[in-house]
Amino acid sequence: MKKIVLGTIVSVMITGSTFAACDYDLDATQTQLSQIDATMTRFPSILGAKASYSVEPTSTVKSYMAMSNAFANNKINNPNLAFQDVSGDKAIATLGTVAFEVKLKIPTYVLPAGETITFFPIQIAATNGNQNVFSIAIVHVNGQPTNTNNNILLMINGGTQSTGVLSLKPENTLDGYQSFGFYVNQSSKQIGYIFNGVNKGYVSGYDNSGSALSFMAGGGTGTIATSASVVGQNLSIEFITDHTKLSNTYPTGTKDICGTTL
Repeated sequence: MKKIVLGTIVSVMITGSTFAACDYDLDATQTQLSQIDATMTRFPSILGAKASYSVEPTSTVKSYMAMSNAFANNKINNPNLAFQDVSGDKAIATLGTVAFEVKLKIPTYVLPAGETITFFPIQIAATNGNQNVFSIAIVHVNGQPTNTNNNILLMINGGTQSTGVLSLKPENTLDGYQSFGFYVNQSSKQIGYIFNGVNKGYVSGYDNSGSALSFMAGGGTGTIATSASVVGQNLSIEFITDHTKLSNTYPTGTKDICGTTL
């Protein structure tokens, strides 16, 4: 009996890796980012898949970028490819439904003249080799005198199938974040999304299954006066990939990007 119990414990310990956290790290170094684009600066604060910066007074434009070490190397090795065409670094199942989330911390009010913040590009791309299968882009601009002023623009491109540009208004939420949940059905080749808890359903399709994902984020500020309303605010972008941390309700059988059922 003791041997059986011990064997069971050992078996659980050996197979425990099945339940390991499904992490994605934005751990590209400044050296890597500079090889890709000399104007890129690493986000001042990066913890796992969360990149953030505190708005400070500045007389110059500040631009930040974050991506994984592995994806950065893929881009460095393929300098002539657009980011969405560079091979992803996180393998995913080619059948079934995969989910992941994006949380964005931004001011929900329209910034006054003279203040500008951006999050661009925020991109999740699926590839099959160096061939883009679909891409999801989120763009936020606040403070510019354009029709994108304080809107969140969502674009899901599936090759010949695309949503065009979906314009969403930031909302006052309980946790202060704008939350996106995406679910990708690799069997039916459809992409759906959830915005701040409201399921918008499938909104785009694509033609071929993706075999790998990549995540990247950009952001920054324009010139910011010392007296600007946004000074001192901490702004952030976070990619959520582990099944225990996904906060929305997804179709039955959905898995995280590592293949664990929610």
